[in-house]
Amino acid sequence: PKIFTGEYFFDKDPGFGKAKKITVSPQDALIIQDFNTVTSSLTNGLHKLYTRFKDSSGSWSLTDKRNVEIIKTADTIKIIAVEYFFSGDKGFGKATAKVFETTSADSVFKFKIPYNKIPANADTLFIRAKDSLGNWSITKFALFSIQSFVKNAIDDAIVIDQNKLQVFPNPANNFIHFYCKGMNVNSEIIILNVNGQLVKKCQPSSVESGQINISDLSSGTYILQIGNGQTTQSIKFIKQ
Repeated sequence: PKIFTGEYFFDKDPGFGKAKKITVSPQDALIIQDFNTVTSSLTNGLHKLYTRFKDSSGSWSLTDKRNVEIIKTADTIKIIAVEYFFSGDKGFGKATAKVFETTSADSVFKFKIPYNKIPANADTLFIRAKDSLGNWSITKFALFSIQSFVKNAIDDAIVIDQNKLQVFPNPANNFIHFYCKGMNVNSEIIILNVNGQLVKKCQPSSVESGQINISDLSSGTYILQIGNGQTTQSIKFIKQ
C-alpha cells in the first residue's frame, strides 16, 4: 500500500478524516515531505501539533505529536538600523550606527563602510540589527581581508602594488582573480580547505595572473596555494 493522504490538527483531535488535509505527492510507501499549517486561530504560547497518514488500503497510521510554540508579532515592526564594529564590543547601541531611510519587516539593506574607518590588521566584521521596538538581533560576524591596490591614473587600470600573491575580490561569490609574480605555465595551483585538505586543482591560464571558478565550493574559508617549483605562496580567501 502507498501513503495516500494525511491530516493535521492542533491540541484537540476532531476524529479520523476530520482534521486539516495534508496533500501527499508523489504517493509512495515511504515519503519525506514538507507541508504548511494554518496557525491564525492559535493563541501565543505552547501548543501540540498532531499528524497522521492514510494508505491506499484505507488504514490510518498512529497519530504523531510534536510540541510547537506560537509567537506572533505585529506587522508594523520593522528593521530600522544596524551597527557594526571590528573588535571590542562596547555594548548595544555603542558601535558605529547606520540608519535605513526605507524600513521594512524583512528586506535587504546595503551600506558602505569607509576604507579609512577600518582598523589596521582588522579581519572580522561584527554586525547586528535593531527593530522599531528597540530590540536588537544577535550579533553576527564575517571574516574579510583588505587587498592592496593602486589606481593608475593614466589608463584607469588596477595595478597590484606588491610582489606577493594577491586574490580579489575577497570575499568572492563565483570567481576569484589572482596575481602571483614568478608564476609560470608549469606552476601548480591548488585550493585547500582550512583543514589543509585539497578541494580543487587548477592549471595556470597565463603567466602571473588568472581566474578560478569557485562556484562549486561551499561557503567558508579556503587557502589558495601557488608553487612554481622553487617557491610556494599561499593566501586565504572567503567563499560567500
